[in-house]
Amino acid sequence: MRKLIKQTSKPRQPEVIIAGGGWAGIAAAVKLASAGIAVRMLESEKQLGRRTRCSKFGKLKVDNGQKIIFGYYHYILDLARLIKQPRQKLFSKKPFRLAITSTSRKGLYFRSKPLFAPWHMGLGIITASGISWSEKQMIGSFWRAIKNADKTQLEKLSVLDLLKESQQTESLIKRFWEPSCLTLLNAPVESASALLFAKLINTLIKSRESSHLLFPKSDLNSLLTVPAIEFIE
Repeated sequence: MRKLIKQTSKPRQPEVIIAGGGWAGIAAAVKLASAGIAVRMLESEKQLGRRTRCSKFGKLKVDNGQKIIFGYYHYILDLARLIKQPRQKLFSKKPFRLAITSTSRKGLYFRSKPLFAPWHMGLGIITASGISWSEKQMIGSFWRAIKNADKTQLEKLSVLDLLKESQQTESLIKRFWEPSCLTLLNAPVESASALLFAKLINTLIKSRESSHLLFPKSDLNSLLTVPAIEFIE
């Protein structure tokens, strides 16, 4: 394994060795360095970042998968502030939106509104296209139901189980909830956690800031990895 980051300039005890230079390892190193603890990172790849990195192909820079960050990614935003990288410098903020096109049926378009919570999402559903009024009522009923749902019961369910128990139609699940689940959890409704899904939906509804989509203004190396390395060193 190669040592990609030197220990801090003034070694102190204790020294902590971190195996792995993905973002979990980088985040741990930043936290430790901010507390004045000497850090040594070990990484087998040629560069840090793992999946959140940028590679060069000649003069072209290519991200290893574009990352879209939600406003509720508080740990990432807190870490950015810790290394003196404010959100406004790193990301362009856009309202939450969901656009689905289809060759066999009418498309669907939902966008949150510039209103205080929970109306930013509520009015977004009311004005959404491609969803009938009865389906909009179903979505509203689902939101209300999960607000105070029993966590011990949700732990036993998949998102699909929860949607069926909440009497969401097959059509609405296919056109609205499946894309929503993939967007929020990067997992299909059949296997995604109902507890985590409910938690995220509640977060989106309770806070307009948390519902924003944050698009990186730079490549993934320049975004956080390089500033984090400079902070640690």
